Amino acid sequence: EMAAIIGSGLDEIMRHNPLLRPKIVKAVVQVMKRVVCIGKNLTLQEEGKNDTAIVADDLETARTQLMQYGNNITQLLEQLFHNEDYVSPFLSAGGFDVLLELARWSIIPTGRQLVAHASCLSNPSIACLTHSRSANSLSLVVKTIASSNDPQKLLQKISSALSTQLTYLDESMTSLRVATGDSIQTVDGSSCDYILDGIPCTALYNIESSDENTSIVDALSIFYRSISTVDWLTTTLAIVIKAAIHRTHELGLAQRRENGWKKEISSESFEKLVTKLSDLHRSSLWEVCRVRSKPDFE
Repeated sequence: EMAAIIGSGLDEIMRHNPLLRPKIVKAVVQVMKRVVCIGKNLTLQEEGKNDTAIVADDLETARTQLMQYGNNITQLLEQLFHNEDYVSPFLSAGGFDVLLELARWSIIPTGRQLVAHASCLSNPSIACLTHSRSANSLSLVVKTIASSNDPQKLLQKISSALSTQLTYLDESMTSLRVATGDSIQTVDGSSCDYILDGIPCTALYNIESSDENTSIVDALSIFYRSISTVDWLTTTLAIVIKAAIHRTHELGLAQRRENGWKKEISSESFEKLVTKLSDLHRSSLWEVCRVRSKPDFE
């Protein structure tokens, strides 16, 4: 709970000395950027895209530490944003962009741990990989920010992050199909149809019995991380839209200039984004139903 205590202490300082508010908020954003940087470098090492050779146990330790960093940051932010006065300097310091990056790189596990977590979910039909304390705390921060700021700019940032993440997801699905020897080729690359067909129906410790199967676990982990991040960003997008609707009803006709978010969700680019998400949703649900209805699923 030390991070929450520090957050409360920073809140006390800023409330009693408002002149320090921009510097403290900027320092918090700098810490977030540092955690994101660590997450990016670690992910490259885990995926073998970095020339630096690191022992697997060291990578596991580094990932555990990184997730603790992310958890500490989310607790600190949750304490700070009990006061909406800090939202404006946070946005001015580029905090919202870093927050979206933090969700992608620092709060979701990777490798065998993520695959094992997904395999052990008690109710896969309603469970979600992003239902963690850190993810929920970040969602609360987004809700606080959206309730008192221009939703159009927030929607633009989240839509941009979602489009980028969907591209990463397409790449991860292609890599998974290659690892499992799947010859199915999709037109747009974003369909989950038969994506799990090449995954052996056996215990995880049996899958890792050979180097070939280890590559499958690695590719599956990257796929899980990518689609989980898409899920969190989509939830965040819905939070901002709901906040915008509520804010519009509260302000009434007096603040028509803040209705730019309606133009944003009516734009051609947003329509294309929703179409991609809809296609992904349909194909992923179809794949889940297909796998769970197989005789040897249990």
